[in-house]
Amino acid sequence: MLLRIPVKKQQDVYITKADKGNKTVVIAAKEYKEKMQQLVNDTTTYKRTRANPTTKTREGLNKLVEEWGNEGHIDEKTRKKLFIPMCCSTPRIYGLPKIHKVGRPLRPVVSTIGSVTYAMAKFLTGILNNIVGKTEYHVRNSFEFAEEIAKFRVPEGYVMYSLDVVSLYTNVPVDKIVDGVQERWNEVRRYTTIPWGSFKTALEIVLRSSFFQYEQQLYTQCFGVPMGSPLSPVGSSVVLEKLEREGIAKLKEKNITLALYKRYVDDCLVVGREEEIDEVMQVFNSFHSSLKFTVEKENEKKLRFLDLTLERSGEKISKSWFPKQKTGRYLDFNSESPYAHKKNTVIALLDRALKLSDVEHREKSLSTVHDILRANNYPTCFVKQLQRERVDALYNSLDHVARGLEPGEKFASLPYIPHLSEKIGKVLRKHGIVAAFKPMDKVREAVFTKLKDKIPKMRQQNVVYSVPCGACGMEYIGQTSQYLEKRLSQHQSSVRLNTGGTGLTQHAIERGHQFDYANTKILERVEKERNRKAAEMVHIKLREGSTVNLQRESTAMSNVYTGVVNKLRDLRFAAHTNTSVASSIEGVGLNQT
Repeated sequence: MLLRIPVKKQQDVYITKADKGNKTVVIAAKEYKEKMQQLVNDTTTYKRTRANPTTKTREGLNKLVEEWGNEGHIDEKTRKKLFIPMCCSTPRIYGLPKIHKVGRPLRPVVSTIGSVTYAMAKFLTGILNNIVGKTEYHVRNSFEFAEEIAKFRVPEGYVMYSLDVVSLYTNVPVDKIVDGVQERWNEVRRYTTIPWGSFKTALEIVLRSSFFQYEQQLYTQCFGVPMGSPLSPVGSSVVLEKLEREGIAKLKEKNITLALYKRYVDDCLVVGREEEIDEVMQVFNSFHSSLKFTVEKENEKKLRFLDLTLERSGEKISKSWFPKQKTGRYLDFNSESPYAHKKNTVIALLDRALKLSDVEHREKSLSTVHDILRANNYPTCFVKQLQRERVDALYNSLDHVARGLEPGEKFASLPYIPHLSEKIGKVLRKHGIVAAFKPMDKVREAVFTKLKDKIPKMRQQNVVYSVPCGACGMEYIGQTSQYLEKRLSQHQSSVRLNTGGTGLTQHAIERGHQFDYANTKILERVEKERNRKAAEMVHIKLREGSTVNLQRESTAMSNVYTGVVNKLRDLRFAAHTNTSVASSIEGVGLNQT
């Protein structure tokens, strides 16, 4: 089915991805807003607030960062990464439809990138990741689990069932996370010299400073942790590892033995006696009043776990691959994506069918792969050829190890341009550089609705901007990592006090012109400073002759790019008179004039 791009602009429907699986969801805007409002109105989890906690949180974390730097616990590079600037993004919440659940409820996701706690959350996560996922109960992925279950034997009288934590992130107690880390501090201290008291303070500031914005209203999260924070997965793992450690010990005291217990995130597989299931549930649910498990028992000796269907046959458990979606979006063969991406899409599906299915189920699993790929326009001959290669590599070859970079080789990530990138890749390979190409235009960017609150223009940061002169029509091109309103205020102060060395200040003072700050336009949003400065120079060159920028503000650009800039300038000029040309350069950041 073809979707016309203008559907994104319709106000009565939203287009987004599903919570799980590569499914696209079209949901009525009214339904989405009502469900989001129900979520944020849950007073057991969220609370409205007028006070923005950013300033207080920034001061507390920066104080810790300075202490750690002065005491030698972190190096200067880490200190700079952790130090929080005055300008921080406000976290924003959005919901993803759970189409596999009755009523299609929304899963709340809080986007914390660029927020006051984000850098510290990533830092703490990097340390704590060293102590989780190392228990005998942990499942790292389906392939590892498939190898283990093949060796397992079911005792007589035992059955399979699964346990699932209800809404883990919004129900995990922050106190339990802190207590869990403290109990395992002897493990943690191997990976940091920061003392426990100071580490605990940072942990609590991040975990207890969960807030977000929805419909321009601020909310604080009064219980649990947000899905979207880097610290939430590892913090939840600390709690669940403590729960299963204590729970299984209690079960042993009651002479209840689980023949098998495995957990992947919040999904648990158990092999135990059927008559003991209620007791197991009671023990696990008694860990904390907010953490509750649901149970699903095997049906006709079958049970689904991860993307597998497990079937109990005597003392053995057979397995077959069961994709969570047999239809839906995969990388289309006709898309303008690198050939390697399309090949790897096929290989990834083939490997799951081959490795996760026992011999007797393999033919059916491979048939499912062919159906999926055929629906996404992959030629049958292409798929069959790769299937022969994968079967040969997995079962007829002694070398199963994926090849990485050779000694001395370097890796480079580059935008993908059809037909050109392949040639560039070959040239770079001769010089020891392995190029990985990524598509520039994605369907989701053109079609999907932006569900997060829109950031007001003057509160945006990391932007390249244009300020028009109100008297002569010339413009000033600049870039800033600060809030745009703060940078414009600095420009106004420089003009008023006759300070600063920008072309804007010089033009305003020498000619007596006033700039129209209210009509400032954002040309591009670029996170990395180096890339942002390069984008600024490109925009200055594109508008050569119509900007007030000083010559030195664009001289750092190499003459190598002159031809490209001239071509873009021609396209930009044509865009003013030809809408089809305008659409061809839209999205590259050069059409917002």
